Amino acid sequence: MNLKDTQDTSSKQLRNLSILIFGFLAFLLILSIFNVYPGGYSIENETTESFSIEKTSFLKKENIEITITHDNELRAILLKSEITSLKILWIVSCMVILGFIFDIVSYISKNKKNMLFYITIVLLIIIIPLNVYLYLSKLNNIESYLSLLNLS
Repeated sequence: MNLKDTQDTSSKQLRNLSILIFGFLAFLLILSIFNVYPGGYSIENETTESFSIEKTSFLKKENIEITITHDNELRAILLKSEITSLKILWIVSCMVILGFIFDIVSYISKNKKNMLFYITIVLLIIIIPLNVYLYLSKLNNIESYLSLLNLS
């Protein structure tokens, strides 16, 4: 086995891994289109007087009807904004984390002593907990807005 065969094998493994990672990313994006992601909130049947929020999980769907009044108009707008930003955050975080994983695997297969490899690992260790914290805080905000809108 010569050096060219080793490079071809490494190249094929990297290509197969990249296809697997992009396939997983496509799967996550398709799930988020159908609102199956952590939280799973989506806005349905929106009119000027009311809208409904659908919370989708793997086993059940829950509908919450919100009537917009003069008193809760700002809360309703904030709730819609939080739901939109939660879905965007989910899609972006999936892309970033899968990109980091692809970057780490490609550097492991090529050269373990590269400085960019260590920088990528440090960034991944920093970004993942921050992303989880931000995601959980957005879910908490949505739940608090829902409880405020249902009380009034």
